[in-house]
Amino acid sequence: MSKLGVITDGISRDFEHALQVMTDVELEYAELQFLWEKEVGDLNDEEMARALDLVKKYGVQVSCISRHNFAGMGVGDTEVGDANHQKHMDATKRCIDMAKAFGRR
Repeated sequence: MSKLGVITDGISRDFEHALQVMTDVELEYAELQFLWEKEVGDLNDEEMARALDLVKKYGVQVSCISRHNFAGMGVGDTEVGDANHQKHMDATKRCIDMAKAFGRR
């Protein structure tokens, strides 16, 4: 049996609206990329908690946390530890924390 899901911002960047549409059409797996005009790795603690509450409220499962990590960074323009590199590392860590919060391993 297939497990069907959707990238939520493909429906709407209004996360709750996307979850409402998902449940209306009986999709149970949500892939998270952009929520409320932010990439998932840029959500603050309050926004992450809100997203988790909404996932629980609508009874969907998060199957993927997707972020454009290190996109657009030229190899010749980037040094390990520079500000841009660190920004992307911090966002990657945030995505890992978010995946753990949503029960993904």
